[in-house]
Amino acid sequence: MKPSPTSSIRLSLAVSAALIAGGCSTPEAATGTVLELGPGSWVEVQGRMDGDTPIVEEVEVVARGDADTQEKIEITGPSKPTGKPDLIRIAGQEVEVSGSTEYEDAQGGTADPYELAEGEWYRVKTRIRSTGALKARSVEPSDSKRFEIEGEVTRLDPGRGVLTLGPVVLDLPQEARISLQPEDISSGSDPLRRFQADEQTSVPFTFRPLPNLGIGGQVTLEVNQDRDRNLGLGARRDKSTFESSANLDMLWTQPDGRGMALFEVRTAHQWEWDHRDGQKDQAQHSSRDSISRAYYFGEVTDTLSVQAGRHDFDEEREWLYDEVLDGGRLIQKLAGGDIEVELAAAAGRNFADLEDNSTSDTGTFVGVARYYVNQDHWLTAYALDRTDSSDARFEPQLYGLRSFSRPYRGLGHWLELSLARGRDGSKDIRGEALDVGLLYRFEDELRTTLTVGYAYGSGRDIAENAVGYRQSGLHDNNSKFGGVTSFKYYGEVFEPDLSNLDITTLGIGIRPVSSWSADLVLHTYRQDVITDSLYANDLRARPNGRSGDLGHEIDLIVGFRQGQDMTGELVAGRFDPGSAFDGQDAAYRFQLQFRFKF
Repeated sequence: MKPSPTSSIRLSLAVSAALIAGGCSTPEAATGTVLELGPGSWVEVQGRMDGDTPIVEEVEVVARGDADTQEKIEITGPSKPTGKPDLIRIAGQEVEVSGSTEYEDAQGGTADPYELAEGEWYRVKTRIRSTGALKARSVEPSDSKRFEIEGEVTRLDPGRGVLTLGPVVLDLPQEARISLQPEDISSGSDPLRRFQADEQTSVPFTFRPLPNLGIGGQVTLEVNQDRDRNLGLGARRDKSTFESSANLDMLWTQPDGRGMALFEVRTAHQWEWDHRDGQKDQAQHSSRDSISRAYYFGEVTDTLSVQAGRHDFDEEREWLYDEVLDGGRLIQKLAGGDIEVELAAAAGRNFADLEDNSTSDTGTFVGVARYYVNQDHWLTAYALDRTDSSDARFEPQLYGLRSFSRPYRGLGHWLELSLARGRDGSKDIRGEALDVGLLYRFEDELRTTLTVGYAYGSGRDIAENAVGYRQSGLHDNNSKFGGVTSFKYYGEVFEPDLSNLDITTLGIGIRPVSSWSADLVLHTYRQDVITDSLYANDLRARPNGRSGDLGHEIDLIVGFRQGQDMTGELVAGRFDPGSAFDGQDAAYRFQLQFRFKF
């Protein structure tokens, strides 16, 4: 897609790398970021059927895969007879069938050509012929009872309320929900696309004073309440916080589409109340003003890209890191884009930020190689080395392999294998980690997602002159399963680092519409080596050193969004301590957050 100086800011960066350790669809699929609904957008249209007429209820911009070309359209809906052997009718659309059309049975196996039953639901993958007619490439039964069309927008007429995908013309009611934010959790090597795909950072760049300049921002309001983090031992000490923040973003794109610059400033204010037994609550106020992003990204050649400045070191699971750092990276694509190699170096934020931020006096060096098996599955190898000139001397060296697959439907997985070396204060780091999980997205009306996972980070006895596995210190352990918002996938209340722990995870989520979702997640925790200490976590309690059963946690996460204008989330979590703790009161967390964007 070629960018042009129109009233719609579009960016097509034919780049090759993802953000550090952040997988994505293939580089070609990552180009063509569309910041508003219009021709060229790849969309999923959903709704209900009124007789033979589809009623559009939702339009969502989704990630375009390698095979998603303009002439392809996928339709799911009920069948109606046409009286013609070479013509079928699906969701009100006539589709030609031929000897080359492939048929599948309800189990997904190959079947002989069959006659479609009236009123039954099918998914039909089509190709637009030169005559403008739709020709079926494949036909299969569908368990879904929700009308759906996926394809590229060829025309949008807001005045008449008409949305066109090739020869398919749909009425677009004013009340239809429209989500402009790409759902792709791995937004390609284009840093703007990744920025836009993150519900926490993205802004729509509403104001456009110049063809290649967009201005936008967001205001965030967040309320948090923590209760019984000490699990009932000692005096009651709960905590409540209220935080407000505002970002202002400016985006400039090169006229030739081969580069961009993003500048963002942020101001934040926080009020915190410590609730202690026998004492009057006192509010403590803190504020922070910073340059939160300031970087340039561009193509040196068709296969080599560079990024420099204050930018996001981020990846799809935020397991390795999710941090804004000052630095640069070189990205080289090989084998036609199937392989990417990246080298990066970064320093902590020592300019226009808090002097005592967690990255001060640190350096990070990373090498990443990534191979795209297909648009939904990629393999990553990485090496990370941190330096630390502060008194903490936290200098981990991490080496790892990752396999990650998150298709829009069906079976996905993640697999992390990692080795840790280096120094943590006065002790050596010697540890290993494993994190593996399976996720299945069903096609029922609730769009149910089931998730099961197991994570292990090795520990060592406290008497040894070494510690077990350590994560990078730049990580966030924050990702999505199947909903519209991300969350702490090791637990919202306990929120541990993966060190000296065994964690099992079971999750179920629903997303009946694109604008909201709910996830219910259960975790259990055990120490690998029984000790009377815990590495980084959000509790205010120490284990007793007699048992490895740390307890279990259940979290409810509800996310919602209204186009690009507003997103939000509600989190409610409860941690029940096991026999490893002497205190047996449950700990709770409640969070409510809104983001208003322009």
